[in-house]
Amino acid sequence: MNEIILFEYFTSQPKISSELNKKIFSEALKLVDCISENFDKNAAFKKIHVIRNYKLSTLNKKKIHYHLTRPTTSIEQILESFKNKFKLILIAPETEKISLKLYLKLKKKFRLLNSSYSCTKIFSSKIKTIKALRRKKILCLDIENIKNIKKERFIIKPEYGAGSENIRIFKNKKNLELNNKNFIQKFVDGKKGSFSMLCCKGIAQVLTCNEQIVSIENNHIRQIGLYIGGLESHRPEIQNLASQICSEFKGLFGLIGVDIIRCNKEWKVIEINSRFTSSYVGIKSSYGENVLHEITNFYVKTVLKKKLKINLKKIDKIYF
Repeated sequence: MNEIILFEYFTSQPKISSELNKKIFSEALKLVDCISENFDKNAAFKKIHVIRNYKLSTLNKKKIHYHLTRPTTSIEQILESFKNKFKLILIAPETEKISLKLYLKLKKKFRLLNSSYSCTKIFSSKIKTIKALRRKKILCLDIENIKNIKKERFIIKPEYGAGSENIRIFKNKKNLELNNKNFIQKFVDGKKGSFSMLCCKGIAQVLTCNEQIVSIENNHIRQIGLYIGGLESHRPEIQNLASQICSEFKGLFGLIGVDIIRCNKEWKVIEINSRFTSSYVGIKSSYGENVLHEITNFYVKTVLKKKLKINLKKIDKIYF
């Protein structure tokens, strides 16, 4: 019987506390519900197990089975109830190395349908990502030395952070203190985007080419949404970049998200997310159900077709 566990870190927590967490829970809930519904439509899956906080809403689908955490029922107790080598997709943020810690813990019992640990270790760290990409001669935004920053704007990022978490923009370096948890990059005023791809054994198939919607407010720069399909005219360049990434990092597996920026008529990598990202919820309206079916089918067979038929139906806007 083909069964799978969807383990999303935020929605599985026994407690929901702050307003910030509620916003994160809302976004994560939408993502996992979308994944669950699409996996439910694939006849090959007989059961989809979802670990979730007991206060959060659930979907009424026969194949989706919820395992609810509460103050008296921990995540560990639920995970222990499954047999060894059960298939599991881990969706966890890079913040404070959460994804790395969970990966090491879960791989002892489950068959993780995620990228290899070595790839997860590299791409959970923005600094390790940049250094690894540069070694492989893949275009990316570089790390800057504060001493070389003069009048131009620059941004400070945490090494371990999810999305645009705690990314700040500055015009001068007065009273600026760096530590070993963050780093500096030049602010590039170029078109920002992202793409999603399926990866397996060094082969990449680009699924969506998206333009990012970015907000700068009170010295904080945040991605607040996407135009799904907004960079479709750049697909050939993006596919070349995706193929280059996957051929150099053969441990990348499954659905992967990559943030990019246009600099001097070239696309450069900002970061790589070796997991499902929020752009997944916009695939159906922009690219159709057939692309979603290809994703779920991949997680059944874990084999990537040589070439998928990807057609943009319409550019759609989603907000996070």
